[in-house]
Amino acid sequence: MAWSNRRIAGYIMGQLDKLNIEYAAHGYCLGCSPRLGAESAYIAIRAYDAETEQMEIVATIRVADHAQPNGGGYSEERQARHGDTDIDVTPTSGISWREAVVRACLAAGKTQSA
Repeated sequence: MAWSNRRIAGYIMGQLDKLNIEYAAHGYCLGCSPRLGAESAYIAIRAYDAETEQMEIVATIRVADHAQPNGGGYSEERQARHGDTDIDVTPTSGISWREAVVRACLAAGKTQSA
């Protein structure tokens, strides 16, 4: 049985927690009602930027059952597009949830991976 997008996003976030990688998530994985049956989750990976002395978004992960539209999926919460993501986990992207965690580690400057 295939995993749902919600479960995949939850697994990725669980791995990020284990690796102490800070993130913010929004979209379907937080219980927002899916638009037109689409199930997408967005996870923004954050890391400390010494230059600005603030946490900055260094990469974004998208988990979906469909290809990413130009400009990213539409957020009813924000009334705007999410924007293109750096790591797109879809059936056709060739990027697995394991690879997404590895890429998130690299973006956050971590040497560990799941």
